Amino acid sequence: MFDPELMPASFRHMHEIYESRRVARGEQVHAFRQAPEPAAAVVLPERALGIVVLHGDALVHEAYELGTRAEDLLPSFSLAKSVVSTLIATLVRDGLVTLDDDLGARVGALRGTAYDGVLVRHALRMTSGVGFVEDYEDDGGDARPFWFGALALHQHDQLSYLRALEREHEPGVVFNYSGADTFVLGLLAREVCGKTLSDALSERLWIPLGMEADARWLIDAPGAQGVEPGYAGLCARLRDYARLGRLMLDDRGLLPAGWVEQASTGPPTESGAGYGYQWWRPDPAEPAFTGRGVFGQYLWVDPVADAVIALAGAWPTPGDDELGEESVALIRSITEELRARA
Repeated sequence: MFDPELMPASFRHMHEIYESRRVARGEQVHAFRQAPEPAAAVVLPERALGIVVLHGDALVHEAYELGTRAEDLLPSFSLAKSVVSTLIATLVRDGLVTLDDDLGARVGALRGTAYDGVLVRHALRMTSGVGFVEDYEDDGGDARPFWFGALALHQHDQLSYLRALEREHEPGVVFNYSGADTFVLGLLAREVCGKTLSDALSERLWIPLGMEADARWLIDAPGAQGVEPGYAGLCARLRDYARLGRLMLDDRGLLPAGWVEQASTGPPTESGAGYGYQWWRPDPAEPAFTGRGVFGQYLWVDPVADAVIALAGAWPTPGDDELGEESVALIRSITEELRARA
């Protein structure tokens, strides 16, 4: 699966390699406008699978490499965290959830766990205080057993692993990047909607946004008992990721008032980037924000340029500083060009 030579192909089939569940599209597809002027020539970074660039609601550039096609469902990895955050926004919009709800009180499966007393806003900002080490290359951390142990090997279900986590800090105090916090938000969406996370995403975002294809979401067991990770595992077409990014510029009444500003703004982390409601602010002094995932996944939103860029990669390692810098440099060069047009 993660052999660097095989990754471009295996990523396209992740939803078939692992157990997965359908995220159904609707009958109406939101078509992009024809761009009056395409973006300048774009040279994709090494090991990029594809890119989609929107300026306003117009598709100004689209390209694929390494055998990838526009029809392929590409994995999100931690970009899925931004998707779950946006799904929670629709529940807040409808008054079904508030940011001050206690997750231990709202989700039966979390009662008696370290998430008792953790509020929705804490999980969104990853300040739950629950101990979790998200290091994808450390066998002694939590990310590998949480992900691989449940989704690949079916050694345990994710909820059982999560229930054993312990509180390390008071909620709302210490930032700790944690897939467990996103997982519990997915459990909240399941509880409130009374359906799987995949079906909730279909009903609340995939259909209203006019996605062009069904997506798939990995699950930790075959059949109806399987649970989506939330923090990763969503597989979708690159154009549909771009449609989700467009929502953050033109919410069409799907999001609560002021949500985008709250979701995309947060104090700087150790990396220097700000962190909001599971969206990164690469430069806190600039308005652009992004969802991102390991191995080179970006969903970049630039309000000044009125631009969305979905970039998918298959880096040889989860994090690659050189390829990351190359990817961000390309994104910034595109948005600078589009800002000049805005």
